[in-house]
Amino acid sequence: MPTLTKTRRRVARHERGLIDTSILIDLEQIGAEQLPSEITIAAVTLAELAAGPHATDDANERARRQERLQRTEATFASIPFDHEAARAYGLIYAASKGAGRSSRARPIRHLL
Repeated sequence: MPTLTKTRRRVARHERGLIDTSILIDLEQIGAEQLPSEITIAAVTLAELAAGPHATDDANERARRQERLQRTEATFASIPFDHEAARAYGLIYAASKGAGRSSRARPIRHLL
């Protein structure tokens, strides 16, 4: 089913997709119709989530972050970030930079 984006274009819903940490954190607030039918995560997302509990001094927030990490590990089989993925990242970075996109405005890793 097509969905509307902020620019009001109709975009077909993708069958499969890789979601990043920011989407995963907000997953409960995102409607299922806005997500691919089948979603997965990369190992680098688990690394970012694993750092989360250590990045706060608030005990309640630390517990929420730890629970999110454990729920994510139990729900998703992550795709490894290996040499091939690193090379693909380099190509995406080069193409993005060549197209004039700034990595400061939005980190290039969010394009993966």
